[in-house]
Parts: sequence; structure tokens; C-alpha cells
Amino acid sequence: MAERTGKGKNIAPEEKEKLREELEQKIIAALWLQVVGQFAEAYYSAQLFALDDESEGEQKISLGQWVQVIGQSLEALGATKQHAAVDPQLLIAAQKLAVNGNALQSLGSAIETIGGKEVILEELLFNVERFVP
Repeated sequence: MAERTGKGKNIAPEEKEKLREELEQKIIAALWLQVVGQFAEAYYSAQLFALDDESEGEQKISLGQWVQVIGQSLEALGATKQHAAVDPQLLIAAQKLAVNGNALQSLGSAIETIGGKEVILEELLFNVERFVP
């Protein structure tokens, strides 16, 4: 494995640990903010799509968004648990949770993308205007 180089080489160990703690906390906070944002997008998109008969494409967009909400929540929970873990087995379990959350987000994004493409096709075929978030 190649050695990483960076700014951390010239920082005292106790200062580096303090900085690591602060950065991990900021990352965790950012992940939870993403959960809130992803939830809001899914919630308001579902309300928008419910104003008219939902097309199949819109249903897929909505499904993909909710899958992403679940994935983002798992990633944030995994990161939070990693930060608090003292047992190596708990650390690995928390890391797996975060990675599985990332995988779910990717799946949700793929579903949303398919739905978006279907909505565009519906617009072209049926001359209707839809909103694709």
C-alpha cells in the first residue's frame, strides 16, 4: 500500500487527534443535514406528483428518492456509530452500515434516473409537461 502524504505529517500527535475528532464531528453533522435535505426532496416531490395522476416515471422517481433517504440515513447512522465505537467489531459493523447506506443511495439514484428518463419520454410522446427533480 502506498504511503499517503499530506499536511498531517507536521502536526503533533495530540493536535492531530483533536483535529481528527473535530473533522469527524463535522462530517457526521453534514451527513445528517443531507438526510434532512433528502427527506424534504422526497416528501415534497411526492406531494407534487400527487397533484395529478402520477405517471410510472414519477412513481419511479419517488421510489428512488425514498430509497435514497433510507440509504442516507443508514450512512449517517453508520458514521455516528463509527465515531462512538471503541470495540473493533463495533467499528467494523458501523463501517459496513455506512457502506451499505452508500450502496442503497446508489440504487435509489439509479431508480430515480430511470424514472426521470421515463418522464422525459412521456413528455415527448404525450405532449405533457412534468417536473423532474
